[in-house]
Amino acid sequence: MAAEDEPQFARYRAEDDPEWPAMAALPTAVAVVRLRALRANIVQWISGLSAAQTMRVGIHPLFGAQSVAEMVEFFLVHEGHHLYMAMTRLGDKRA
Repeated sequence: MAAEDEPQFARYRAEDDPEWPAMAALPTAVAVVRLRALRANIVQWISGLSAAQTMRVGIHPLFGAQSVAEMVEFFLVHEGHHLYMAMTRLGDKRA
C-alpha cells in the first residue's frame, strides 16, 4: 500500500499458506518469539508512516476499500479475537 495505488489483497487462509505447516509445528516458545518479532516489525512500520500514508487505500476482497489505518484496526480486532480464544481454551484446561 505504501508503494502501489489501491493494491488488491487476497484473503489470508492458513490452509493456503505454504509456510503455515512449519510455523504450526514450532514449539510454542519459538512461535511466540517469532510472532513478537513480526509484531515489532509491524509496529515499527506503522510508527514510521505519516498521517497521509495511513490514509492510503488497499482493496480487501471482503471489506472493499480500506485505508492503512482501517486495516490496522481490523488486524488488532482480529488478533484480539485469537488471544481471547487462546485464553478461553487455556481456561478450559484448568477447570
